[in-house]
Amino acid sequence: FNSNHKRQKSKMKLRVKRAIFVGVICVAAMICAMVRWPMHFQTDLTSLLNIGADENWPIQNITDKFSSVVNIVVKSANRMDGEIVAQKIHDAIVSEDFPELNLWVNDLSPRAVVSVVGKYHNGMIGANDRKLLQSGQFADLTQNALQKIETSMMPNLLPLSQDPFLLFTNYMSEMGGGGTNWIPQGSFLWQYRAPYNFYMIPVSVNVSGNAELVNSVAHLRSVIADVKTDNVQVYMGGAPLHTAEMYQHSKIELGVISVLALIAVVIINYLLFRRMKTIIPIGISLAVGYLAGTIALFLCFGEPHILV
Repeated sequence: FNSNHKRQKSKMKLRVKRAIFVGVICVAAMICAMVRWPMHFQTDLTSLLNIGADENWPIQNITDKFSSVVNIVVKSANRMDGEIVAQKIHDAIVSEDFPELNLWVNDLSPRAVVSVVGKYHNGMIGANDRKLLQSGQFADLTQNALQKIETSMMPNLLPLSQDPFLLFTNYMSEMGGGGTNWIPQGSFLWQYRAPYNFYMIPVSVNVSGNAELVNSVAHLRSVIADVKTDNVQVYMGGAPLHTAEMYQHSKIELGVISVLALIAVVIINYLLFRRMKTIIPIGISLAVGYLAGTIALFLCFGEPHILV
């Protein structure tokens, strides 16, 4: 009788300890939710760059400025057809249907790009100048700069006191030669690369969450699908598009993984114990482990990225 009594007493103590542990985890989860609410994962690509707390670092400033931009590019062999489609897309963007979109045509003009990137000209070196510096051909680099300055072959984009060897000017020239030399033309940017005309409409997306971003991108895609024709192709690119795709796929993948994991737990439980009663304590253990992991994750890292 005494041994049975002691056994029951020890079981009761163990149950009380488990209940206290589960209660502590639940309370900690509620505190974590209040401190970190709303809790969500980051899905945008730029947040993967852990570039520290220095807000004045060049890459951080440039990334913050351009990471919310979606580039809509219209491609057409016939200039008039391409311009008509580009104008329709522009009119739809500036309408009341897209309050979260802002045109960036002026911000991506050559002068505007130089004003942003030119602040960090010391780190902008073209491929040709980089080869000369790496091979130690400093005299050739100096001679090339003198020749361009004396003959006015290329207007310097920055004062010579800031860019005496025209490194930044050469860098921007190489960018233009690579196909990024867009010319502002009314409501959009234009470029001709035989035999096609290209019209680019850059827009910034200002939304508060990933769900709103997905809806905005889907709405924009539907508008583009309505206005494009067989002779005119329309492309979209930019970090917000990848963020929206990643957010949608991560939700689907997490849901599938959760369901498969639950099914696996039930099957393994039955194969090991041949009864379904044991699924209750196993489920409680998994739930407590999930809450403990969530608490540690969000309290320590704030907004972790979905990929890590």
